[in-house]
Amino acid sequence: MLVDINNPRVKCYQCIRPSSTCICEHISAVKTKTRFIILMHPKEYKKERNGTGYMTNLQLENSEIIVGVDFSDDTRVNELLDSNENSFLLYPGKNSFNLSQRSSAEMHDFIGKGAN
Repeated sequence: MLVDINNPRVKCYQCIRPSSTCICEHISAVKTKTRFIILMHPKEYKKERNGTGYMTNLQLENSEIIVGVDFSDDTRVNELLDSNENSFLLYPGKNSFNLSQRSSAEMHDFIGKGAN
């Protein structure tokens, strides 16, 4: 267990929740061949330690959280992008599309156009 000097409640080392609300016994890590990198804003990382990004990281064995605001010059992010042929940014936007609604031929065309 972990004790924060500014907030003396005892916390779990893994889920960072107060020990009275620890959820570790309910977390089942999932093995996946896909590498997940969770890009997280510093405010979310500091204030929302129990948010979806952090919980997703606990549940996916092959995942990592990188904290920052602008990742264009981030050494770790660029290292990961350079080492991977196919990288996808999963984020909602006006030009986004639902991967589960695309055929494998459409995905092949998408990847072939250099979608990194």
